[in-house]
Amino acid sequence: MKVIPNPNTGEFELTLHSSPEGIGIVKVEILKMDGKKIYEKEYAGQIKYTKINLGKRVPGIYLYKLTDTSGKKYIGKLMIK
Repeated sequence: MKVIPNPNTGEFELTLHSSPEGIGIVKVEILKMDGKKIYEKEYAGQIKYTKINLGKRVPGIYLYKLTDTSGKKYIGKLMIK
């Protein structure tokens, strides 16, 4: 899993690396550190990456959570400056 760039200004790309053929992202969530969801998007098909623009957000650390087609969840941190 990779966030490019990190830190960023609220505009970034999430990429799912080294996944077996047929596995891709089906859901993306971005949360504040207190757990409040600020972004959610589901995809009809699988994708290997997605570009996200959160607009103007308060600088700080946020969590991202991805769910792939097999149901596996990936969680990480991103920084908005």
